Amino acid sequence: MQNRKNNVRLKVKMYILSLWLLFCFITIATLDFKIICESFCSEKIDWLNMLTGNIIPIVCIIMLVLCIIFYFQFKHELSGTTQLPVKVTKVCNRNADYLAFLSTYIIPLVFVNFDSKRQVLILILLLISIGFMYVKTDMFLSNPTLALLGYKINDIKTENGDICGIMISQGDIEENEKIRYIRLDRNAFFVRKV
Repeated sequence: MQNRKNNVRLKVKMYILSLWLLFCFITIATLDFKIICESFCSEKIDWLNMLTGNIIPIVCIIMLVLCIIFYFQFKHELSGTTQLPVKVTKVCNRNADYLAFLSTYIIPLVFVNFDSKRQVLILILLLISIGFMYVKTDMFLSNPTLALLGYKINDIKTENGDICGIMISQGDIEENEKIRYIRLDRNAFFVRKV
């Protein structure tokens, strides 16, 4: 039971990490430079006005900081995995899945009207809904923003059959290479070369 909770937590972190590019775009689209300039140009900096006028970019910057933390947590967790190395016997590239996610979810979300509170609420609910779907179906692994971080998506099989499913790795994994892995779900793995 504890292992299942850890896997769900890991998958949620992976999903949030996969949205880092969206958070960057939203920050750029919503940052109110006029309020910032007025606040810093006045005799006394109006922190309250500057913060309240930039709530959405501040939340996105906090999410970007979380993405950086999650990224280094993944690298640390994978380096400390206790799984024995396994030999890859078959690799099938699935990097084409990236385009579907980008065109379906990321690009349309960038063009939300952030001046409307209702639209912002819809965006938040949509991201939460997508998160639930992607965590339950493991499709969050095919997010193109992960490709920009150097991650690859492949279907793999190993020599002894321990692993058969979707693999996300930083860099290419070839047949006959040895890998270590963290099981994200029954058929989803985060792996690295040994």
